[in-house]
Amino acid sequence: DVLLRLLLFWSMFLTLGESYSLDSNWNKKTRIVTSIGTAGVLIQVMMMYFFSAAIKSGPEWIDGSAAYFVLSIDQYSRPFGKWLLSLPKLLGLLTRSVHFIEWASPVLLFSPLYSETIRFIGIILLALMQLGFALTLSIDKFPWISITALAIFIPTKMWDYISGSKDRRAYKEERIQHEKRKMRTTIVNGFAASALLIVLAWNVQSLGINAVPNSIEPIAFALRLDQEWTMFAPEPLRDDGWYVMPGLLT
Repeated sequence: DVLLRLLLFWSMFLTLGESYSLDSNWNKKTRIVTSIGTAGVLIQVMMMYFFSAAIKSGPEWIDGSAAYFVLSIDQYSRPFGKWLLSLPKLLGLLTRSVHFIEWASPVLLFSPLYSETIRFIGIILLALMQLGFALTLSIDKFPWISITALAIFIPTKMWDYISGSKDRRAYKEERIQHEKRKMRTTIVNGFAASALLIVLAWNVQSLGINAVPNSIEPIAFALRLDQEWTMFAPEPLRDDGWYVMPGLLT
């Protein structure tokens, strides 16, 4: 739910009604919208993965045993997850794969070279990772919200193909006119930039660095920008929290 409320916050700065509503489909035109708000929502999703990897500093994430201990937590593990406990070598590979994909998320989602190809690969890898979480762990709506959030990273060419937009010159003219008509005001951009700085500082603070001044904390909590991606970090639990009460029946 933390990711959901953060996506809803950043959606205030996006032209969802014009670009993602059902009736906008009749226009058959793809529009490019560039603002601090669009940068904010993209960076927000990336930070969830990157700082989650940075916080995973326990030895279990280094020796590859983290997935085994995570799937051993009874209240989280699904039947398929419990079955995987019989394949420790595969779990070791999955542990390192998850950690690597999270670490590589900035490159996968924002690579300046071959950006569309690498971004598409990143979307597939992150979506498969989230699907793996959904199949093995009971963590409510988080995997599905995360997969939905990846839609904003789909490359422009894919949206062009879906919308049937082929005239690149008309596409460019539409972009220029749209930006002139819908350019964000200085106040809105300033507010979005301030929110992005708070989010960045809050994530840096999760690494043990005092990056958020005390005067800023009430603002962050009021806007519900507080966040910490510490699931199974810095190391997974070694016990599942259940009490075992041996009893002798009559």
